[in-house]
Amino acid sequence: MPLPWKEPRPALKVSLFMGLIEFLRSGFFVGFFPLFGLEILKIPLSYVGFLTTLHYGTEAGTRIFAVWLANRFALGAGLALSAVLAFLSFHLFLYSPVYLYPLWAVTWGLALAPLWPRIAAYLRQLARPGFEGRSVTYAWLIIGPLIASGSFGVGFLSKHDLALGKIALLVGSVFMLAAGLSLYQVRFTETLTKPPPKAWKRYLPLLVPAFLQALAPHLLTTVLFPFLKETELSMRGLALPLTLAGVAFLLAFRLASAYADQKDPVHVVTLAAVFAMAGFGVLGFMPPETAVYWSLPAIGLALGLYMPGWNAVIVRALPEGERGEGWATLSTASGAAFALGPFVGAVAWDLIGPQGPFRLGLFLLALLIPYYQLYFRRLIQHR
Repeated sequence: MPLPWKEPRPALKVSLFMGLIEFLRSGFFVGFFPLFGLEILKIPLSYVGFLTTLHYGTEAGTRIFAVWLANRFALGAGLALSAVLAFLSFHLFLYSPVYLYPLWAVTWGLALAPLWPRIAAYLRQLARPGFEGRSVTYAWLIIGPLIASGSFGVGFLSKHDLALGKIALLVGSVFMLAAGLSLYQVRFTETLTKPPPKAWKRYLPLLVPAFLQALAPHLLTTVLFPFLKETELSMRGLALPLTLAGVAFLLAFRLASAYADQKDPVHVVTLAAVFAMAGFGVLGFMPPETAVYWSLPAIGLALGLYMPGWNAVIVRALPEGERGEGWATLSTASGAAFALGPFVGAVAWDLIGPQGPFRLGLFLLALLIPYYQLYFRRLIQHR
């Protein structure tokens, strides 16, 4: 499986940095902070949820301006600054008064706001001909496992012993800072063109799926570990379905990557939504102990299809000179879903029960399929 970049070394270094900064963020807000807040700080879970929403909301709400501002400076300097701010924010969460926490949540959000759009544009510039979509997609083979390691790895460590979760995050923060500072010399200035008046309208049709497909999984952010506790699912019980999910992901990812770049990415994202619906639906209506053997492999297939399909859609739909701002606009929509999802998922849990977030996710994903096939297809220029 050839690498999609003309210069693999800087692409891999930037991808690793993005994975480490997301490891720290997901490990803290998903895996560690809820338990730390309840058991050590003795603050209500609603305040933890508020801080999480404030963080993700700040990142989403400032992203377009942050990318516009950051594009005026060298990429490496911006990555190093983001690493420093994220490092400081994390440590100040651990060692400062609780009433200052909103300030650190906002600062951490600002630190991450310009990262993904600029890195995606950089990876796209490094792409070999015909590998434009895969240039971004393959980065997720590094980023994705690190996010999962933060959310689940730190989460299970913290569930067993908060001190272990804290140590994992402290070590991760040092590696993240070192990776960010090592990229200081990276130079990349996106080819900027002056967009025509009201050019932002071309992004609007992409905002609907960007929001919905991000909202569905983030319904589970605050309810994931309560769900595992409620259903008494352990890592041992999840080992086989998670392995099957990983195999399904790799198989789907490999097949979909070339197809999405060379043929029709709309078919790929549609099929991803179908498998994601199946995964959410099974967990929403079947006993969880049985459902995980069907749902997790289906979700693995969905993720393996979605990543190359969606990245290929963006590459085709956005003009060359506007991809940085375009990615910023779309990631603002997905960032709003990141911020809203934890609260909406908790409400679904309160109203319906532990299976509520999965049923709501099923409904949201069902909306995507006709949108993709009946309307979205017109945006994509086939090669």
